[in-house]
Amino acid sequence: MTLWEKVKNLPDSPGVYLYKDEKGEVIYVGKAKNLKNRVRSYFQPPEKLLPKTRVMMEKARDIEVIITSTEVEALILEQNLIKRYRPRYNILLKDDKSYPYLKITGEEFPRLLITRRVVNDGGRYFGPYPDAGALNETYKLLRSIFKFRTCTPTIFAQKKRPCLNFHIKKCSAPCAGEISREEYFKEIEMVVDFLEGRGENLIKKLKKEMAIASDNLEFERAAKLRDQILALEKILAKQKISRGQRNADVVVVANRENLGVGLIFVIRQGNLLGQKVYTFTGEMETGELLNQVLVTHYGEAKEVPVEIILSTRENLDEEFLNSWFELKFGKKPKFTVPKRGEKFELLKMALENVNFTLDEKIKLNEKKQLLNEKALMDLKEALNLPVVPRRIEGYDISHLAGTGTVASMVVFIDGEPVKGKYRRFAIRSAANDDYTAMFEAVLRRFKKYLALQEEGGADGSFEELPDLVLIDGGKGQLNAAMDALKETNLLGKFTVIALAKEQEEIFLPGKKDSLLLTQDREGLKLLQRVRDEAHRFARGYQEKKRVKTLASLLEQVEGIGPKRRKQLLNKFGSIKNLREATVEEITAVPGITREIAERLKELLEME
Repeated sequence: MTLWEKVKNLPDSPGVYLYKDEKGEVIYVGKAKNLKNRVRSYFQPPEKLLPKTRVMMEKARDIEVIITSTEVEALILEQNLIKRYRPRYNILLKDDKSYPYLKITGEEFPRLLITRRVVNDGGRYFGPYPDAGALNETYKLLRSIFKFRTCTPTIFAQKKRPCLNFHIKKCSAPCAGEISREEYFKEIEMVVDFLEGRGENLIKKLKKEMAIASDNLEFERAAKLRDQILALEKILAKQKISRGQRNADVVVVANRENLGVGLIFVIRQGNLLGQKVYTFTGEMETGELLNQVLVTHYGEAKEVPVEIILSTRENLDEEFLNSWFELKFGKKPKFTVPKRGEKFELLKMALENVNFTLDEKIKLNEKKQLLNEKALMDLKEALNLPVVPRRIEGYDISHLAGTGTVASMVVFIDGEPVKGKYRRFAIRSAANDDYTAMFEAVLRRFKKYLALQEEGGADGSFEELPDLVLIDGGKGQLNAAMDALKETNLLGKFTVIALAKEQEEIFLPGKKDSLLLTQDREGLKLLQRVRDEAHRFARGYQEKKRVKTLASLLEQVEGIGPKRRKQLLNKFGSIKNLREATVEEITAVPGITREIAERLKELLEME
């Protein structure tokens, strides 16, 4: 389904939309009162779009939406998602300015800084914050409460005595040993708690101090505390989708036409942080699907919330789930099925989203099936096949400079990859000869078929014959495959072709000239998918084998333990690269002495 086709199917509801690039990374998050109208506004002639919007739309390849009950909820969710993903085009597009962040540095005694640049430097970032004035006020407040250092690393290293900030109670002077590292980190952890939304206790403390100051007729101090509280509340004043400080997940499922979708709304500190979607194929009852979603999601999770809100408990295996949660997390959540009130509104919103997601996936599947059917019929016609090629097998060879040669076999059924039927072959014959390797791979695959026919047994990969075999390569690889089939007496039972990469030429047995299909033909697109998947699978196996071989060799060298072995693997990657490296290049790896490097080189020369 194209991006525009997805947009045409969007609802008129309020919600949040996430544009994604070709890698699936979120590049922009926006909110809308009407999702369909708002998202459609991006699909204008390029000259009508702002330059930065135009660049963003050139990168966009997919869109995900989360439906909300109101525009306010969409606004809250938008900010949470921006904080979570930090999409590059939000910073560029939002009011044409970048918002400030709070950053806790990764130093021995961390600092809290305000910055507009987010870089991968080991620091921890919080934000962005749209109100810079409120942020500055809160920063000053945090500094007066938690007394973290603000001096640069150079000044900090030179200090031997506390500076003025210590004497005016604005710094705890870690430079002069006035506070231990452990105590300092406790202060920083309190800052983190506050920045992550657990600042209510701090506000209560300040309100008590303000009341005491007022009782003592310290009106100036009371007024200052009042201003501090207001600034603090301003930056914390995210309207809650769920009132109170609830940590809960809403888990809902929907299934239809052999497709199931599970959706989880994640609510922390009363804020809806986002959603997680799981897709399942095959026939499954609603209760079975719900159990599967719960186990899958929380099997990967680091924590379980206090409460899990469900639409039904019917067929929920609570006894098993409670035991499982106790075993994994040491506690079990409370399952609730609300019928009214705030939780029910959250549940309704989640159900609307899961049903919308299921509809989208069914439409996408239907379109994919139509395209696959078109591709299969196109291949039947173009290649003059006796049957529609329901089962296509693709083969490829991979090696590194003639070593570690492997072959792959991938299986597509009705135009879709079936990864459970993939197989790999470690080539035993001539390592640097692609033709011999292809001969061996095809021969072993179909000998296995014949053995299964004769002896009985089951093997989903080998027990069926394909309708079409695709060889990655040209005439040489094709002839090698045909020779293998002659040995098995299976020649003529199905069609074998080769697809060469440069011109996308299709070679057929006994035909002098190659066949060229236009790039827009669905049949060619399917062949390319099979070929590319076979190539990917072969390369992955070859890489795994190569690393395993190198790791095995490194284990033989005294002085190279697991940590150094990993460093050498990361730096050189193969025996060939290691063999070509000088002793000096090997000793550049941390922990590798000249003596160890020379022992390694000596072993490599013996290999």
